[in-house]
Amino acid sequence: MRNTTLRMVGVIGWFFAALLVIVLAGTQPVGAQPDSTAELSAFQTRLDNYIALHRKFEGPLPPLQVTKDMDEVHRLKDTLRGQIIAARGTRGTLITPGLVEVFKQVIGSTLTLADVVNISEELEEHTPPRMAKVRANAPLPGNAPFVTIPPTLLRALPQLPPELRYVALSGALIIWDQHADLVVDIMPRLFDPLMYSKKAGL
Repeated sequence: MRNTTLRMVGVIGWFFAALLVIVLAGTQPVGAQPDSTAELSAFQTRLDNYIALHRKFEGPLPPLQVTKDMDEVHRLKDTLRGQIIAARGTRGTLITPGLVEVFKQVIGSTLTLADVVNISEELEEHTPPRMAKVRANAPLPGNAPFVTIPPTLLRALPQLPPELRYVALSGALIIWDQHADLVVDIMPRLFDPLMYSKKAGL
């Protein structure tokens, strides 16, 4: 009798332990969204570090000025870009998968699906068919088009230092160092309508 009772207690204990595991598992949402505040704070720290590096190397160089001597402008940009690349390595360092999700949320809540489609079509229309692939830690392709990003979206995105700007190209959102002509990092497919077509409100 005692053994039977112990077995029943053991079964009941096992049942409640299994039930607890199921309940706890159910509290972890599948595909949970990233903590946007933490992601953006970490992004700002990485931005600050990059700009400190940029200004360290740009400071000693002659300032870029409006001039007819474009060879000199290209030389200064090449010098600055080479120094930054040598110091930071050969990969982009600003963008994380979590940050991409945060930017997608911002785009999805700021633009309509029609807006995203318009940007995508404009990019496709103006991008040369044989344009070189956009790569992090490299210059923008020389024939890359500059497609206007809606001002409402620019206001919603994290503000960049004056040395940097957002560029829409090849369906991606790019962070570009315009003083060094350097693609700092890339967020692919942010202007792909398929990324937003199933979201409510788009």
